[in-house]
Amino acid sequence: FVGNWRRRLSRQNFGAAAGSYLSVLEEHPEHLAARVRLGRLYLLGNALDRAAKTADEAMKQKSC
Repeated sequence: FVGNWRRRLSRQNFGAAAGSYLSVLEEHPEHLAARVRLGRLYLLGNALDRAAKTADEAMKQKSC
């Protein structure tokens, strides 16, 4: 299942989406949904270190 999504996710779309979420987080660092979606993109794009870091940040944010 994840493999199919990964194949559909073009690098251009991945980069644009990640850039959009990063822009939102620069202006609104408390935006949990943007952080979670960014982490999901990293996971689907096989950027596992970034996905883990983003997940950690989301969990810290949620526990506050």
